[in-house]
Amino acid sequence: MSLPGLLRHILDHPMNRGRSLGAISDFLSWQVRSRLVAGLRVIPFVNDSVLMVRRGMHGATLNIYCGLADFSEMSFLLHLLRPEDLFVDVGANVGSYTVLASAAIGARSIAFEPNPETLPGLAANIEANGIGDRVEIHQAGVGAKSGVLRFAANGTQTRIAPNGGASESIFQSPVTTLNETLAASTPALIKIDVEGFESDVLAGAGSVLGRPALLALIIENNEDCVAFGFASDQAHKTLVSYGFVAASYSPLERKLMLVEDCDPRPQNSIYVRSRSEVESRLRSAPAFRVRETLI
Repeated sequence: MSLPGLLRHILDHPMNRGRSLGAISDFLSWQVRSRLVAGLRVIPFVNDSVLMVRRGMHGATLNIYCGLADFSEMSFLLHLLRPEDLFVDVGANVGSYTVLASAAIGARSIAFEPNPETLPGLAANIEANGIGDRVEIHQAGVGAKSGVLRFAANGTQTRIAPNGGASESIFQSPVTTLNETLAASTPALIKIDVEGFESDVLAGAGSVLGRPALLALIIENNEDCVAFGFASDQAHKTLVSYGFVAASYSPLERKLMLVEDCDPRPQNSIYVRSRSEVESRLRSAPAFRVRETLI
C-alpha cells in the first residue's frame, strides 16, 4: 500500500472518525519510535491484552493506527466467541486474531502459521499475554491434503508460491488439513487468510464445515485465488453449499446484515450459519475496551 493510500485508510477507519489529528499523531509517533528503538514494542490492544509489534509488521501495525485493523471482522470475533469456545486461525501471522480470542476473551485457539520468520512474533504475542495454555501453534500450512508445499515469504507476509517466486524468499513447509487437525474438536469460528489459497483450505475441511457447532467463518476474498486456478467465487459457493450465508457486521449497533449481492465482495467476508444463535451471541456479548472506546 502506498503512503497516500495508507493515510487515507487510516483516516477513513471507523475508529478514527472525529480524531484525524490523533490518528496522524499515532502514525507519526510509531514511525519515529520504531526507528529509534529496534525490536519488538509492547502496544496496548483490547482490554488488558497487548501486541508485540516491530517495524515491518504491516498488518499488525494497523492496530496501532486504527485500534482494530479489521474493525468489523475483529469486532465480530469479540462479540461472537465465549471463553468455552475454540477458535481456529489459519494464516495466523503474528497472532492479532489469536490474541483477541484467547487473551481478550479467554477462548482456546489453534493457530496455523508456516513462515519461520513470522513464528517468533506469534510466540512473543502468546507469551506476552500469558496465553500459552490456551493456544496451540502449528508451524504448518493448511490445504486440501497433507504434504509439503512451497511458500514465498516477504517479511511476515506469506503465500503459496504458484510459480516458484523469488528464489531468496522460498521455503518449504508441511501442510495439513482442517479435517485431520480438528477430527476430535469443532471450532465456533474459523478465520482463513492465506492470500488466495482459501478454496484449497476449504477443500480439506468438508467434515468440519458440515458440523452445526461451527457458527461462522471470516475469510479473505481477493483475486489472488486466480493464480491457483480457482474461480473468484469458488470459496463463496463452497460455503453456501454448507448452509453459510455472507454477512456484514456493524459493531457499534451490534447488527448483522446479510449480503444478498456478493459481487463485488469485500476483501474480508463474514459467513454465518444458525443466524439466530449468532445474533443472540452478538447482542449479549460484553463490551470490550479498545483505546478509550467501548465496543
